[in-house]
Order: sequence, then structure tokens, then C-alpha cells
Amino acid sequence: MRTAAVFLIIAVLLFSVSCRKTEEPEDSPVPCTGTEGSEIIVRFIPRTAYANWTDDDRIYEESLNRTDPEPGYPRELPVYVFSEEEDMKRFRDRFSGVLSMSQGYNEIPSFDEVTASYGSGFFEKNCLVLAYVTASSGTFRFEIRDMKVTDQMLVMEVVQTNDPEAYTDDMAGWYMMAEVPKTDIESCTGYEAFRVSGED
Repeated sequence: MRTAAVFLIIAVLLFSVSCRKTEEPEDSPVPCTGTEGSEIIVRFIPRTAYANWTDDDRIYEESLNRTDPEPGYPRELPVYVFSEEEDMKRFRDRFSGVLSMSQGYNEIPSFDEVTASYGSGFFEKNCLVLAYVTASSGTFRFEIRDMKVTDQMLVMEVVQTNDPEAYTDDMAGWYMMAEVPKTDIESCTGYEAFRVSGED
């Protein structure tokens, strides 16, 4: 009888441990560095700034992923990576006559406002990854949904976050920026960014 009681207690304890769910703290960073098969999830803090719209191809031609889109496929979003404060300043100087740097749009801040705090201290351990996304209306909003490294390729996914019934009839563009620890992408040799649907 005693043996049966001990066995029952052990069985109950094992069952309770196996069913216990590990809860993540609410303020834990998402996503965290880890692996999903052959993919590495990149830690990032997203930032968005108003860029305005341009048909000047230099924003594509001088990006890190400058390639012509294949027939039937949308063009990738141009990607820039700033590893030093000077990289960011050169980008600003280069495209200040093409895109907006000092102007915001409604609640969206300007490039200058967002990047004002990125000094030499920030770039000691971090870099800033930027993609440029355009829209047929300034009413549409976007965010970075995911960043991964696959086979040394950094891939950023940008998604539209609203679907209003009424919207303005103006072309717009946004700087989608991500603060990223340098160690998370130090092995990267290529860069891609895509606008994806919310259902993907």
C-alpha cells in the first residue's frame, strides 16, 4: 500500500512539472537572438521617420542591395547600414536634396529627430539598419515586423499596419530604421528588405 502511495505521489509531481508553462517576462525583448532552424533572429528596436517620396533612382542604385528586380517580382526596399556616426551623416548629406531629413509628417518624426541621439557612444556596440519604403498615400503606416539572418543574409520584413477606408491622395515615403547590436549581424555579407502582407 505504501509503495502504491509513493508511486502515485511521484506520478502527480511528474505530471505537474511536464504541464508547467514557462512564462516570459512582459518586458523581455522580442524578438531575441536565437535560432529557428538555419535562421538567426536578430534583436532590434524599430524606429520610423518621414522620408517623403522620390522617383530618383539613386536611393536604390547606391543601396547595399542594388539589383534590378526580376520580371514579375516587386523591387526590394533599398537597404543602408550605418556602423559609424559618419556613415549616417554621409547618407544625410547625400540624399538631403532627394528626400526629407528635417520634416515630419503628422505624428511621424523627421529623420533628424529620430537620429539626433545616435552619437559615437551608440555606434560603439550598435549599428543602424535603414530601409526606404514608399506608399501611395501618407495615411498608410508601416513597421518592421521581423529581422533574420539566413546564410549570412540579413533580411528585414516591413508590413503595413493600417488599412483605412479613406486616405489622402499623396505619395509618401518612410525611413524604416532598426537599432541592432553589431554582434547580431557581424557575419552578414548581404542585405535584403521586403514589404510583406500582414497575412504572410
